[in-house]
Amino acid sequence: MISIDRRTGKQLFYIFALSLLAGMLTLLFHPRSAEVSWQRPDANSAADSILAAVSQQNITLQEPLAINTRQARAFQQQNAIMVDARSPEEFRDEHIAGAVNIPFERIMDYQTSIDSLSGDDWIVTYCWNPSCDLAGLLAWEFFYRGFAKVAVYHPGIEGWKAAGYETEGGAGK
Repeated sequence: MISIDRRTGKQLFYIFALSLLAGMLTLLFHPRSAEVSWQRPDANSAADSILAAVSQQNITLQEPLAINTRQARAFQQQNAIMVDARSPEEFRDEHIAGAVNIPFERIMDYQTSIDSLSGDDWIVTYCWNPSCDLAGLLAWEFFYRGFAKVAVYHPGIEGWKAAGYETEGGAGK
């Protein structure tokens, strides 16, 4: 067993502390040092980075992409196909501007509509809100049918309206 006297222990502690301080100062002030951040990255910026990589490159998704309200709006503005998974009656009452209706519960009745969609375009499915699972189920249905660019907007029509975005239909603004 190695025995260290009190004086040697103090010297080792000071050497360690000074080395640590010198390393941190080098990281902070050296012109070619790494950026040090004490904050977590914004979840939206991380999701945006993934979305940009998928949109700009030929990356194959392994599952439908979950997007937030801001991203859904960007998709809509870039002419993505917004697909409402709710019933025709709910769609008629109010839906995201420019959306089409393909109700998940009656998907077999909408085969012609599905066949008319382009596999090159992004498809964004939505429902009422995060507790409604129809948008996710419909997104997976598109994905299983070979559509490569599928996103699901879980906040749904409620999240869209809460953000102040335009809706159409009987109750739309």
